[in-house]
Amino acid sequence: MNNLTIKGTWTEAKGKLKQKYAQLTDDDLILVEGKTDELYGRLQQRLGKSLEEIKEVLKEYLVVPIEKERTMKKPVVFNKAMTLIAIFTLVIVSQGIIGCGASKSVKGGVIGAGAGGAIGGVIGHKAGNTVVGAIIGAAVGGTAGALIGQKMDRQAAELQNDLKGATVQRVGEGILITFNSGLQFDTNSSLLQPNTKTNLNSLSSTLKKYDDTLIRIEGHTDNVGESLYNERLSEKRAFSVEDYLSLQGVRKDRMTTRGYGEEQPLNNNLTEDERRSNRRVEVAIFANKAMKKLAKQGKI
Repeated sequence: MNNLTIKGTWTEAKGKLKQKYAQLTDDDLILVEGKTDELYGRLQQRLGKSLEEIKEVLKEYLVVPIEKERTMKKPVVFNKAMTLIAIFTLVIVSQGIIGCGASKSVKGGVIGAGAGGAIGGVIGHKAGNTVVGAIIGAAVGGTAGALIGQKMDRQAAELQNDLKGATVQRVGEGILITFNSGLQFDTNSSLLQPNTKTNLNSLSSTLKKYDDTLIRIEGHTDNVGESLYNERLSEKRAFSVEDYLSLQGVRKDRMTTRGYGEEQPLNNNLTEDERRSNRRVEVAIFANKAMKKLAKQGKI
């Protein structure tokens, strides 16, 4: 992923972008900071402009116009077990600090205090800024992180009970939901299937109940077909999920979307089962600024 080279400071660039484009929110700009592809996608979504138009917009704020198409990296097989091993290792270390009797949420708070952002950065670098990396990187840690974790425990329990055919995992101070795209979409299609809409109806109800969270939606494919086509298809599928959730009353300013195509496989693409596991949509849920502020004040 290319890094942005801005004119002046990022704060100045953000101010200019917000002044010129009122549709952009603080959360938009925080989530895309320093990441070219994220900024492309977010501006396209908010402003309704083509990629070429967005590049023209960005020339005003960049030292070097970013017109070069990003190169396709060799996919890194990202196994969530690797992420959980890293988290588990930190749990072992932190137990020596907080004692064996501490709750899961409290342990998560201690982990977040010293390492949340660092782990998120490492995971994002190794696996292409994955949705798991976004969750870990958003951690605040400490007592506030433990309180957020307790709230996420309740939300995850509801989602686990309501969502059928989806995997719900508590990661750091957030929640990761994985939908297998084989259950959601026909081949080469981004149209949602009826059973997927049922799942998303349940998801939207929970998201509206816990409205102090941000939502990141990522689409992924297997490696069958052209890589550029797969990337665009994964983007369309992620947007389909966002659009449907929006129709159910989830605010769009809480959601960001991204399609990674075949770049982030969970498994090798050697068998049909492995390819099926790689065709998926992932949804990350993590605290917004308001929840973090209340958590730091001990008010959640």
